[in-house]
Amino acid sequence: MRDDWYYSGPEGQKGPVSLQQLKNKLAAHPNAGNVFIWHDSLTDWIRAGDVAEIFAADDPSDRIRAPRPLEHERNPVFPRLMLGVAVLLVGCLLFYLGISPATWRG
Repeated sequence: MRDDWYYSGPEGQKGPVSLQQLKNKLAAHPNAGNVFIWHDSLTDWIRAGDVAEIFAADDPSDRIRAPRPLEHERNPVFPRLMLGVAVLLVGCLLFYLGISPATWRG
């Protein structure tokens, strides 16, 4: 994996720069936490403030990780939506067949 980093601020997108150069740029930036950064290991641009390792001490073993998934990404809506659709379809089928709660009592 290449060590090419990109960052975006009011002056536009800049890069590629090394991780050390990125850290130096962020250290000099007055609002570094709100600068967006990107690397091959990331799926999308993220705020530098969301990656604590960017501001960590210079250690070659440090690796930047993508941020944790948001709550709605860990609990997707799709399975719940499909359950609702299935319940609705079963209800429509029972109505079509003429089966109602009144016929359950016998």
